Amino acid sequence: MNDKPFSKWISMSDNALSGQIGGFVKHHRINQNKTQESLAKEAVMSRLMTLIGS
Repeated sequence: MNDKPFSKWISMSDNALSGQIGGFVKHHRINQNKTQESLAKEAVMSRLMTLIGS
C-alpha cells in the first residue's frame, strides 16, 4: 500500500501526504469490511477511553 519510502514523506505537500494517509486508512478499512461510520465510532471510543484513562 505504501509506494513511497518514508524518507520522501518529508518532501511531500500537505495535500499529498494527506492523500497517502487517507489511501492507507481506506485500504485497511475496506480489508476489514468496515464502513467509514463504524471506523469513526471506533475512533471516538478509543479517544474517549484514552481520555478517561489519563
